[in-house]
Amino acid sequence: MKKQLLFAIAPVMVLVACSKNELNDNLAAINQQDDLSNNVVVKEHISPLELLKNERGAVLVYSFTDYPSGQCSHIVSQRDTDANTFMFNENQGIRVKDSYRFESKNNKNICHIRRNADFVHKNQDGKISIRKNAYGSNSNSDGFNVSVTTDPVDSIYFIRPFSTICNPIPMCYYDNMILEWNPESHNPSKILIVAEWNGITMDGSNYNSTITHVEEVDDDGIETLDYTIFDGMPDEALVHLWLVRVNVVNISYNNETNLSLIEALEYAENNPEDYTHLTPDYPEIIPLVTNAYITYGAVGHMPIYLIRNLMDPVP
Repeated sequence: MKKQLLFAIAPVMVLVACSKNELNDNLAAINQQDDLSNNVVVKEHISPLELLKNERGAVLVYSFTDYPSGQCSHIVSQRDTDANTFMFNENQGIRVKDSYRFESKNNKNICHIRRNADFVHKNQDGKISIRKNAYGSNSNSDGFNVSVTTDPVDSIYFIRPFSTICNPIPMCYYDNMILEWNPESHNPSKILIVAEWNGITMDGSNYNSTITHVEEVDDDGIETLDYTIFDGMPDEALVHLWLVRVNVVNISYNNETNLSLIEALEYAENNPEDYTHLTPDYPEIIPLVTNAYITYGAVGHMPIYLIRNLMDPVP
């Protein structure tokens, strides 16, 4: 069970904090929550490919510019952010639930994260029931609160190709195709260019196939696409081009690690009747056992007809 928990939290962003040399039941640590929030370390502009690799919960705040309408909307999306339950041993565990509130202030994004946690017990029939609040006996505890301030992300839109009312889906030649968009000078991250074909062609035929290719490029506003981004897509394919600009935020804690997660798990296994002292005395354990991404982004979508066969050569 310990290995399962370690593998669950290792690959993705973890809210990490550390502890003392020994577990001491006499230490009242509810007031240490403020100390934890002071140790938050925010790392911005993680590679956007990390977002694609993430299989766990994610919170996305992004603008979406869709063509041919050209309208821009702002969306908050939460994926797989229901309460997560982690078992310390066969019968005891902890259930963690995060809630988020977003605002913009002084040209910065601010995300307020509130984390609530409860100890749970698995009965003989396999049902899990809540045993008590993990932050202490007070069920009205505010839990663990962190406010994260990060850089904004400018909306992204296409400059070339471009659609009009008369030409809503432009025809684009696949070889040395030039893509232009509005660059973001203060964005140190790369952007993603995605080409997606869902099997539909210009004459309405449907090949019941889906092909997607991705390029990661600098956010400088122009790129000559590698023709391989259209591999497997036929002449006159209806291709959806996506521009994705993101600021993937990694949150961690900057404490010295004296108590490892393995030691905490061993404590819970060796002291099954006393394991509820673990997090009231050491609330830093709660950020350690779960993970999340906060991602601010901008998405642009443009449908095109992909042209491969020309009657006349391209000048």
